[in-house]
Amino acid sequence: MRHLWKQGTQLVVLGGDHGVTIPVLDALDAVGGPVHILHIDAHLDWREEVGGVRRGYSSPLQWASKVKAVSGMTQIGLRAIGSARAREVEAARAFGSHLIGAEQIHAEGIEPVLATIPAGRPVYLTIDADGVDPTEMPAVMAPTPGGIYYRQLAPLLRSVARSNRIVGMDIVEIAPSYDFTNGLTCVAAGGSS
Repeated sequence: MRHLWKQGTQLVVLGGDHGVTIPVLDALDAVGGPVHILHIDAHLDWREEVGGVRRGYSSPLQWASKVKAVSGMTQIGLRAIGSARAREVEAARAFGSHLIGAEQIHAEGIEPVLATIPAGRPVYLTIDADGVDPTEMPAVMAPTPGGIYYRQLAPLLRSVARSNRIVGMDIVEIAPSYDFTNGLTCVAAGGSS
């Protein structure tokens, strides 16, 4: 990943649990400047460790807060029960992460999200499929009603891409064996990338 980023390549990482984002974050220093993270997820993913695992699926954004190349984060779609403990929310806010729940996006649109992303800054996009409403991405392990919709996500990503250089992205936590509705989750994931 470092080699590809040094060549100016835009990376797309597909599949796995959200822990696959961590090695990508480790290579962000090769982008050549401070990077803003745009995170779409039902969960905060700021756990220090889960069952003794420190670099796993519940920890990528907490890990990102330790990466020198990461200059800030915007985390959207948050809503799930068990998404985070109070100390994790406090740690994310202390880092300076912008936390925007799905309900706020439903009420106010994408403008509050766009206001948190510095124009001209390289952006890395990480999407956990459960950040999107399960009516549109049902094939996830933790479906949670009330997520953001594709009609919100698509214009958000276009707006970010117009104002920033998206250096890469991942889309994770899709369970294809649960994608019973004509492959809807995989179709939506393809449209997001």
